[in-house]
Amino acid sequence: RQNFKYHEFEAWFDARSVYEPRVLKVEERNYPSEYPVLSRQIDISPYHFPFLDTVLFKFKAELPNPKQVGIFRYYPQSRGWSSVSTTYDAGTATYARKVRSPGIYALMRDIYPPTVWFRRPEARYKKLLQRLIVKMGDRGMGVNDSSIKVWLNGRRICTGYDCACEYDPDWRSFTIKELGDLKAGKNLLRVQVKDYAGNKTDRLFGFTL
Repeated sequence: RQNFKYHEFEAWFDARSVYEPRVLKVEERNYPSEYPVLSRQIDISPYHFPFLDTVLFKFKAELPNPKQVGIFRYYPQSRGWSSVSTTYDAGTATYARKVRSPGIYALMRDIYPPTVWFRRPEARYKKLLQRLIVKMGDRGMGVNDSSIKVWLNGRRICTGYDCACEYDPDWRSFTIKELGDLKAGKNLLRVQVKDYAGNKTDRLFGFTL
């Protein structure tokens, strides 16, 4: 096992990570980001070189509200940053991520709440309607589907996993099949959701049948 340290960044290489000793180039970058950047941007190349076993990348930083903070990766093709799965050790104030290839990484704070929008009902008539679909997504750490709460005409029909609703992360859609509280005329649908950073969205939608 070998490790490399540069300021708050550290990489741990297992003995099986490469067949033989390799030269990796490490640089600091300063790419623009819509998220607050909380560390140096570490660029490890070549990007096309895959590791044979996972390599542990760590950032050590004592920051307020660490739940909002995670490791992000920069993608040169899209010129954007995306959150990657991060584990946090409160005892050492360390954020960690196992990777299978080099790249550009940095610590950032996710400050943006999830987006929620309501699709027009598939039927205009109450007796023909079988489901309601709510679209939701998050450009940071992702939607926490266990936090979803839904009210239909004032009655709560969903709380986390305890509901007759279904969230599909691939389609970024939330399907509501419990429609007993629908009525002819105006209906109100309220949706609350959080992302894994704790940012919250509360939306109220009206529609007529």
